[in-house]
Amino acid sequence: MHVSLSLLIVKQRYFEFGDKPQRLLVRQLRGFQANRAIHQIKSPSGVLITDPIAINDCFREYYEKLYQTKAKGDVKTWLKNFKLPKLDEAAQRALDSELTSEEIIDSIKSFPSTKNYKITPLLLRMFIHSTKLGTLPKTLYAAHISLLLKPGRDKTDLSSYRPIALLNTDLKILSTVLANRLKQYITSIIHPDQTGFIPNRFSFFNVRRLMDIIYHKYHGVSAQGVLSLDAEKAFDQVEWGYIIATLKEFGFGHAFISWVQMLFEQSPYFSLYRGTCQGCPLSPLLFSIAIEPLAISIREDENIKPIILGGVEHKLPLYADDIILLSEPEQSIPHLLKLIGLFSEKSGYTINWQKSEFMALSANHNPRFLRSLPFKISTVKIKYLGIEVTKNPNVLFKHNFAEKMNRLKQDIDRGRILPLSLIGWVNAIKMVSLPRFFYPFQNIPIFIPKSFFESLDSIMPFIWGFKTHRISKIHKPRSLGGLGLPCFLHYYWVANARALAYWQYGYKEGISLDLPPWLAVEKDLIVDSSLLALFSSPRAPSALKKLGKLAIFQNLSYLPQFGTIIHSHPLYLIVHFVTGLKKAL
Repeated sequence: MHVSLSLLIVKQRYFEFGDKPQRLLVRQLRGFQANRAIHQIKSPSGVLITDPIAINDCFREYYEKLYQTKAKGDVKTWLKNFKLPKLDEAAQRALDSELTSEEIIDSIKSFPSTKNYKITPLLLRMFIHSTKLGTLPKTLYAAHISLLLKPGRDKTDLSSYRPIALLNTDLKILSTVLANRLKQYITSIIHPDQTGFIPNRFSFFNVRRLMDIIYHKYHGVSAQGVLSLDAEKAFDQVEWGYIIATLKEFGFGHAFISWVQMLFEQSPYFSLYRGTCQGCPLSPLLFSIAIEPLAISIREDENIKPIILGGVEHKLPLYADDIILLSEPEQSIPHLLKLIGLFSEKSGYTINWQKSEFMALSANHNPRFLRSLPFKISTVKIKYLGIEVTKNPNVLFKHNFAEKMNRLKQDIDRGRILPLSLIGWVNAIKMVSLPRFFYPFQNIPIFIPKSFFESLDSIMPFIWGFKTHRISKIHKPRSLGGLGLPCFLHYYWVANARALAYWQYGYKEGISLDLPPWLAVEKDLIVDSSLLALFSSPRAPSALKKLGKLAIFQNLSYLPQFGTIIHSHPLYLIVHFVTGLKKAL
């Protein structure tokens, strides 16, 4: 009776939610449940364990050891060596102000279910009471660790799994309130080089900047190179004591720091002394603050030589994964290794040198020196933020888009057995296929031929069960009688249009100081003209075919006009006229 009832419930769930854009549909498409099961694991002694209880004990001991403190020396004294920016008094007061009902309601509304805002008065009283006590109720600190296997890693290795903390919802509400406050002021203390998790800064800033630098022609200059650092469990290694000391040095007030300390109270199941929870909304911002002193120390060290392009020093474009741009590596790398080693002692942040990579950009490197480095030497490509950045720009498409096309075909073959309706397949494309292509559209500024999108369209008949199309307009929105099936070509145009918008806004007064560095590099590539003039004049389509070696966009005739009428004047093709006009105005 119990089994038949369970089967009936499962059938009901699949009937009601199987086609809807929710978690159940994603699990059907990805085979999520089957992949998550951990059937065997190697213990620290190398013995293969298959018993579920013993496997759980192995992971518990592994993470208990991982989260123990390893900090050395006085962090406060070390931080005094750097010129860290400070929050102003207005920001301090805003961050330290009392919690409000409105903030809690906004936090609750950011969760998938927004119907629980009626508990706001109770939550507010509980948070205020906990603030006075300096600790939250013990049950709020309990978290389940969900383990996700990293792509291409050994399933039996304990370190191959990424821990995601499934936190108590009340705790996440408080951390979301603090994160929303911090987002308003974090840009005042975090350098524009660091884009990860910072509002109005995007991953394509770093990827585009890196590609502009890699594909620049280096003739008659000192040795240039790119060092890709692999942080070893970055979120899990940062010491709590270091985070608190860093917050104090950046000028955070007593109340905000007390809330952060309260969130990181000791766990009752096994003791934690470091690590920022990857399921916590506040953790990414705290990690950005924690890593900023290392970035400042590298920028301030004159022995670490930057690459200079577009009148800008390019040394450290930071995201969660680190990339360091170096000139004269024989001098720069020893000083860099020393700085990172010292930072690791104070913060717990460590680098996996065996997985880090160095790629030479110029041909004048000392081969003996390259062989002596503690990391891999790459001559073809490096992987950065999920993008295969190749040394040869002509194979960017092959490494990033052709592979995704093959993977999409495999997903379709696997999905033929799923009992999905037409609407279900449209939702599947929106949830799984579109994000897989849209991310590289945003980050890789290359011209993609129309034949690629025609190939994408040619495999779409699977949504009709591989039968003849009955309707040819399902790309239209539902308000016009369609089903809103994504048009990949339009998403490609939109992704590139965003970058072109930065070309325009770069000439507006008051914004230029905070523009991303990649814009300065691309501006420098245009001789006797300007980026704005390229796409606001009749000559735009041909002029846009190449910036250096990087083909980026040709279909501007399909896009809204970015420039005004005056920007189409022939004088705007002369860069000196644009500069003089701005000064005159």
